[in-house]
Amino acid sequence: MPPAIQELLHKVLSKKRKKFPESLKSFACTLHFHSPAAYMYVRKMFVKCLPHPTTLRTWMRTVHCNSDISDLALQNVVKKVKNAREKNKNLIFNITFDEMHIKKKVDWDGKKIHGFIDTDVKVDNNSLSLASQVLLFMLICIIVPYFSHPIDKSKRIYIFYDACHMLKLMRNAISKENITDKDGNIISWTFLKELVNLQNVEKLHVANKIRKRHVQFFNEKMKVNLAAQTLSNLVADALTFLEYDLKESKFSGASATAKFCKHFDDIFDILNSRNIYNKTENKRAITRDTLYPIKDKATHFINYIDSLQIKNVSILQSTLKTGFIGFIINLRNVALAEELFYVNVIDFLLTYKLSQDHVETYFSLIRRMHGWNNNPSAKQFKESYRKILHLANVSVSLSANCIPKDDTVLLKVSNTSTNDVQGIEEHVEMQMLIYEKNFQIPSLLNIIIL
Repeated sequence: MPPAIQELLHKVLSKKRKKFPESLKSFACTLHFHSPAAYMYVRKMFVKCLPHPTTLRTWMRTVHCNSDISDLALQNVVKKVKNAREKNKNLIFNITFDEMHIKKKVDWDGKKIHGFIDTDVKVDNNSLSLASQVLLFMLICIIVPYFSHPIDKSKRIYIFYDACHMLKLMRNAISKENITDKDGNIISWTFLKELVNLQNVEKLHVANKIRKRHVQFFNEKMKVNLAAQTLSNLVADALTFLEYDLKESKFSGASATAKFCKHFDDIFDILNSRNIYNKTENKRAITRDTLYPIKDKATHFINYIDSLQIKNVSILQSTLKTGFIGFIINLRNVALAEELFYVNVIDFLLTYKLSQDHVETYFSLIRRMHGWNNNPSAKQFKESYRKILHLANVSVSLSANCIPKDDTVLLKVSNTSTNDVQGIEEHVEMQMLIYEKNFQIPSLLNIIIL
């Protein structure tokens, strides 16, 4: 029986009033986050053994959510780093950031006005504008095209474009313009539309997932899975089968489009690896054994992208160049793994940890508050942020633009009072065990300067 349920039943059966244990606090906060109505129902059915929502807000009030780096979150990260060092390990973090639109609205919480632009710098100005966006920085435990460190020129800072976003840009590019490869063959979106039309007419699908919504994606252009299923090996095989085996006239010359889909599916797999034992070679983590074969593939893919043209102009010089350049930079940055292998910092590299999926899923948690509000106000964002800092088991809806692809957990923080220090240390130790067990995340270069 889970510890939280044990504590819940013990609370119901006990006649004495005792301090709520950490496991029950975590359960209560998480349940209330998912549904306040469900929380009140459970609290009523279990004879009010759960704390009142006012008590939950009191617990969370200790976490300050100003427009800067959370001190409490940083303290917990520091504890993780120190615990790792005591075991002769170093932690590496990938710094990911993204912006989220918020509603222009002024709120008063009884103490402070929320809603104006706030950079945590005191400005004596009565003409501040209303905030319309929030910028979030996130540390993702793993890691580290690159630039020299501004202080130590011998060190490199690697920058990775989000592979998911680059893939969507690929899909958008081919849907807007015909692309020509080095042999003069046309890569056209028309073949994908014809594939969907043929499957709809025949009521059969040629072993792929592409449907009408994949080619008419404009209302769902943020869904990564639609782009991934469109530019896939399955679609490439279907186009090749229709051109060469069935010799369908509408698919004459579709091989160039099939090659385009196959190459970018392979590129995305290399840049989205989540474990070391995947059956598909391109989806495995980068190891010392696979590094050089992957580097050879990366060189081949870079040369292929460089050879593409739009209206006799290199695609890298066109208005649709962003996604293509992003993939080239990411492929060249496979050298990051080689550098970390050289200094014996890691045993393998999970490229999924370099993506922005973690920030996107965090934004999904923010939006689910206040009735799936896509544009929360500044005050609502801070309230949601504070709640999530207290939670450890929140889940992302399967209908969100981005869903988790592994068991990565969010850092849970609590008040660092004397009574809670032991609980934090136990939590930190447990999270490290979870990482080591589920992900086999190796020790990585510590980029936190303490």
